[in-house]
Amino acid sequence: MTETSYALELFHQAKRFAFQTLVREKRWGRKLHQESLHIVVKKKYGLNDYFANSAVREANALFFSLMELNKMHIQQTEEKTENRTNQTDEIRQNQRKLHQGKLTVSEKYKIRI
Repeated sequence: MTETSYALELFHQAKRFAFQTLVREKRWGRKLHQESLHIVVKKKYGLNDYFANSAVREANALFFSLMELNKMHIQQTEEKTENRTNQTDEIRQNQRKLHQGKLTVSEKYKIRI
């Protein structure tokens, strides 16, 4: 393994550790380390300030990006659910009208009897 590939592997391990730490802190609602994440990564992986800071910043960016995507996913799912609920209500209303004989000709073609 070359020195460059070893450095890259170490950097990605540090980034993964930082990301997992952020996820666990969010999930458990408490800090896992007394020191800053930057210092923890620096000590654990023996990185200099530049690489430790870069790993933590990239992990942070990924974490907050995933949080935003999760919010968007929840919003889209709620919109789809509301749309399906409205469609279901409309279908039930048309079924009641059909059984009562109050459905107009245009409504019959709309629901394709």
